[in-house]
Amino acid sequence: MVRREWLRRPGGERLELFTAAPAPGAAREGAPTLVLVHGICCGAWIWAERMMGDLAARGYSSHAVSLRGHGESDGSDDVARFGVEDFMDDLDLTVKAIDGPVVLVGHSAGGMVVQKALQRYARLGQRPVGSALIASIPPSGLGPLNARLSLTDPFFFSRVGMVLAGGGDASEAYAVVRDMLFTKDAPDELVARAFSRWLPESPRLLTDLTAAPRTIWARRDVGELMVMGFGQDQLIDRTAVMETAYFYSAPSLTLTKAAHAAIMEDTADLIAEALTDWVDRLITGDDRPLSAANL
Repeated sequence: MVRREWLRRPGGERLELFTAAPAPGAAREGAPTLVLVHGICCGAWIWAERMMGDLAARGYSSHAVSLRGHGESDGSDDVARFGVEDFMDDLDLTVKAIDGPVVLVGHSAGGMVVQKALQRYARLGQRPVGSALIASIPPSGLGPLNARLSLTDPFFFSRVGMVLAGGGDASEAYAVVRDMLFTKDAPDELVARAFSRWLPESPRLLTDLTAAPRTIWARRDVGELMVMGFGQDQLIDRTAVMETAYFYSAPSLTLTKAAHAAIMEDTADLIAEALTDWVDRLITGDDRPLSAANL
């Protein structure tokens, strides 16, 4: 069962936190807590839709925080001034509230927040049990991704930019969100729930994501890490997934029939299976390669 709780930033502002735990007696022995970080324009609800329950069914507890200005966390009126450094602080606050080891899991822009946080932890001599980057913005940032999308599908690229800026009428924005995030078979009610919670993103964050290489290329020693991509992802292409895996010398998996918001669709169970299998290997010391390159 997913529960909603609250964290307090040093200034007293609230951060929305969803937590989920296995049923009594079903917890995986020695399992770390999975800390889930969402991407742009959404909140921790994107994990609570399906993924947290699937992780609990596999014996893993999870925490998903709505970064400041997102979801029901305080700061929505000031979201335009928040950037990656602010969200790293929110992630750090979440980690410190957990009693025990953690695995960091970042989706989309949340993957860049995790990558930047790993750089900070490395400087402090700290390290999580492991980290997973799911459909994550790659180390080179948004620049190369945007360039490829603008060349291969300039019309779609312009529509995505419009929605991220909060422009267009509701019907057009809804159509873009569906095309951008979901498979063609996604239920209308699921897309509608996501769209009803969709918010314009901070221009400062988008600038930070474009300028990511300035601070991320200096250090690669971030501990155990795995990369996951989706075959029908309209935003994070195969080149980006391969770049991330190569940069960190990390194993990678591709779910061929999944789209960018796969953590909300039926494919969430496959993601939970792949993720927990990898974490199981970390905590048991099983260093064999992952058994499949594609799911």
